[in-house]
Amino acid sequence: MVNYMQSKIYSEVYELLRIMGEDYINKIPQGLYSKISENRDKNYITKYNKDLPIYEQELDKNTIAFLCMLHYNYWCESDNEKKQIEKILNYNQNLKIIKYNQYSERFKKKNIKSRNEENQLIQIKQGIIKKITNYIRLFIKKG
Repeated sequence: MVNYMQSKIYSEVYELLRIMGEDYINKIPQGLYSKISENRDKNYITKYNKDLPIYEQELDKNTIAFLCMLHYNYWCESDNEKKQIEKILNYNQNLKIIKYNQYSERFKKKNIKSRNEENQLIQIKQGIIKKITNYIRLFIKKG
């Protein structure tokens, strides 16, 4: 079962493949192309300008990831091209890790600060009469 987000991605990829032409479609496995075609949302309208490069189009980030996978697995002409893509993907992954660590550190600092505030001792001020009655109770229990 394909959810809405997946069908939207399939729709965008399908339309882009049609724009790119038969040369690109023929390089991917027929079963994969059939899956894209069958699982796309036929009511979803994509708007692409054939005159603009793909990186200037307003694409969903998951569609871009899907196209990257297709490019890496089926459209790369050489190992050098694959290595360049791997380098870009690794760089992007490292950026995500750095960003995650920054948020994680902020959360830890905030969490430690709030825990310290929670664990602080609260001094309860008692009136003189309360102190005397507590002292008498303590004395009676010992006796």
